[in-house]
Amino acid sequence: MTKKLVAGCLLALFLLPAAFAASEAGGAKKPKSIPFATTTCGDLLDIFAAADPKLNKDKKMLKGAQDRAFAYVAWTHGYLNGRDGIDAKRYPFDETGVTQLVGVMFNTCKGNDPMLFLDAVKDMR
Repeated sequence: MTKKLVAGCLLALFLLPAAFAASEAGGAKKPKSIPFATTTCGDLLDIFAAADPKLNKDKKMLKGAQDRAFAYVAWTHGYLNGRDGIDAKRYPFDETGVTQLVGVMFNTCKGNDPMLFLDAVKDMR
C-alpha cells in the first residue's frame, strides 16, 4: 500500500505544475476526460501516430495529440508500477523509460486493433 501511495504522490507532483499552468493560461477550462475504458488498441495506435511530429505537422493538433498520448503512457506507467511493484530500473520515468514503455505499448497493440487498451495493458511486461 505504501508503494502505491508513493507512486500516486509522485505522479501527482509531476502532473500538478502542468495542470496549474494550463488553468492560468487563458482561464480554466474543464478538462476532457480520457476514455480509457473504451479505447481500443487501434485507437491507441492512432493516438501515437497523431502525436508523432514526423507525421503530424499541425503544431496545435500535435500538442493536443501528444498530451493525449502522454496521458495513456503515464496511466500505463502507474498501472504497471502498481501491479508489479515500483522498480525504477525496470520502469524509469525519464525519456528513456517513456520511450521504452511506448515501444512496449505499441508492440502489445500492433495487430490487435479491436482489443481494448485496458485488456492489452494486462499483457504488458
